[in-house]
Amino acid sequence: MNVDNELLKKLEKLSHIEISEDKRDETIAQLQNVLSFVENISDIDTEDEATKFMMGDKATGLREDTPISSTEIADGILSHAPKSADHSFAVPKIIE
Repeated sequence: MNVDNELLKKLEKLSHIEISEDKRDETIAQLQNVLSFVENISDIDTEDEATKFMMGDKATGLREDTPISSTEIADGILSHAPKSADHSFAVPKIIE
């Protein structure tokens, strides 16, 4: 994938971030470096690697997944949000 000025403009719009003209070339170069790194990772051959990897002799113990509903916890977390609605974070629509 090639990062160009058009892609940078689209990313600015989606992220609500404005990049100044004097930083555009530097930002494009940094994004291109990140994408190149990710492409290198995807080229690594992991075919012969074990399907499971763990650090010790024993696997992590399992526990029941029991949901806990507490309005105090939710209200405490949402009190720090700029906007909230119906016990959820309210964010602007970013999908075109």
